[in-house]
Amino acid sequence: MIRFRKRGLALMGTAVLTMASVGVVPAVNASAQPRALAAAGVPFSRAAFLAYGTGSEVHLSAVSSGASTLAKVEQAFSANTAAGGGLGAAMVSPVTGAVVQSDQTANAANAYGRGSGLEVGLGLSAAQSNQLKLGIAEAHAAPPSGLITKTAIPLNIPGILTTGLLTGKAAAAYNSSFCPVGQPLAYGEGDASAPTSVVGQTPPLVSGTGASGTQAAQSRTRTDLVANADGTFGLQNTVEEIITPLTVNLGAAVQLAVTVQGNGPNSPFTVSTFTDGEGHSSVTFSNNDPVVKIDLKVSGVTTTLANVKLSLLAGIINPLLGTGSALSTTLALLGVHLSINVGVRTTLPGAIAGSTSVAYDLLAINASLGAPIAPPLPALTVADVRLGHVESEVALPNGAIACTVPVAKVANPAVVQAGNTFTWTILIPATSASLNDSTCDLTGIKATDKISVNSGSPTFTINSISNGGTYNASTGTITWANLGTYHPGDPPIAVSIGVSIPAGSAAGVLQDTANVTAGLGNCTGGATGVATAIGSVGSAIIGGSVTLIAPQVTAAGAGLATTGTGPMLPWIAAGLLILAAATHRVLRRVRNNP
Repeated sequence: MIRFRKRGLALMGTAVLTMASVGVVPAVNASAQPRALAAAGVPFSRAAFLAYGTGSEVHLSAVSSGASTLAKVEQAFSANTAAGGGLGAAMVSPVTGAVVQSDQTANAANAYGRGSGLEVGLGLSAAQSNQLKLGIAEAHAAPPSGLITKTAIPLNIPGILTTGLLTGKAAAAYNSSFCPVGQPLAYGEGDASAPTSVVGQTPPLVSGTGASGTQAAQSRTRTDLVANADGTFGLQNTVEEIITPLTVNLGAAVQLAVTVQGNGPNSPFTVSTFTDGEGHSSVTFSNNDPVVKIDLKVSGVTTTLANVKLSLLAGIINPLLGTGSALSTTLALLGVHLSINVGVRTTLPGAIAGSTSVAYDLLAINASLGAPIAPPLPALTVADVRLGHVESEVALPNGAIACTVPVAKVANPAVVQAGNTFTWTILIPATSASLNDSTCDLTGIKATDKISVNSGSPTFTINSISNGGTYNASTGTITWANLGTYHPGDPPIAVSIGVSIPAGSAAGVLQDTANVTAGLGNCTGGATGVATAIGSVGSAIIGGSVTLIAPQVTAAGAGLATTGTGPMLPWIAAGLLILAAATHRVLRRVRNNP
């Protein structure tokens, strides 16, 4: 590691000295700025993009019983945001009111992740500001955060809250020099092991109980760059959820139990929004047709309302709970008004123009308790219970993103006299830190180098080419067909060209342009440990380019370019005259004093 640092300092020193030498020579520019190969893509550092996502395995809001109010519950909650122009003030879900992003103004962050095992708001008007957050993790990319994990041990507050193990995870990555390919820009994860109960009635108002009491509820949100076939990148936001059994108790006499089967750790329910920035977008659902079992217990008698695929559930539930149905009438006698909506899908309210967005609930349960005839029940209103709540949005308003490989080039020396030699050195990438936020290797690296004359009429001869490069004299192009693989964090791949300037060469300035292309592979997933599926990564080709106007060539006998101002000849002539006068005085003294 120390060797790498020393080498990096040595290369930096060479670049600084080269720029200092060239800076005093008129019409010579030794700066070498990377530029995108794909003209259609906007470089990541300047790209306009927006991504937003949140998931809650169970959401419960606006529940009141007498003078006591349970304002909000989010179990296994996750959220993420990312924006090319930076994130600002706090954001809340336009559907549930849950906090998706804390205020990031002071952090100047471009990406943010959030995850919590359980968030509870208890109280009246101050419920949201006084939320109890258990196992909550937050991360922002200023600088990149790595993976942040927070865990809350099981908690038991009699009559209020009982939980299993609660965990939140979050990560964020943003680097203006290169795209964070192979890992999420923003990542949030919330995990809640069973059992969980909130508002400890007997039985509890809302509880989750996993298979054998061990299954964990989970939601994960992430934003990823996705490779397009032309080498540019689009944007995808994904929300994954694992649903544990849920029980909603509407007083002592009425209980509703929902079990979603087939959403275990290996087959989560998934919703994603995608745009390629080139006119194509999509909303995709995966494993969204699990078996759903709904049991209703009324006064100790359990009735199975459904035990079918989600796609068939609406046809069963609606007749059972529709206005005027026998079950609806029976529940109304008990003061219970219940509705269940299946697979509710809408566009996110407030979505920006041109974005691709979706809001979705696997099950939305709305229930209220009025003054019953018999038996006596306390007044209770359950405004909103959502199982498998998802929100996702992406936008690339200015087009696809170009992930440009930073490339650097130096000439040493920067000023060369005819009859001498110099060396061009190309660094791929520019520094060992250039790809810090990428977890993919650059694979199959290829490079070409085009030599030309910028001004004057200098001539040159190629003496040596490193790393097996070949030179085509007719086109003035050097080609490296295979420079292998580069792993982020390693020292740059350095290739060099040795050049001699013939003694009879005229003065002028040379120009050199290097172009690099590479594939992406061996992606690790970075801090999250989950390698990103980045589209057609096997065929995606990214690249970078750098042009160096240097060195300056001086004619033989002309001397090197001066570093002062004004001509030197008058000063030299004046010095010779002074020396001659002094010599004359010395000789005269000698003659007069033999």
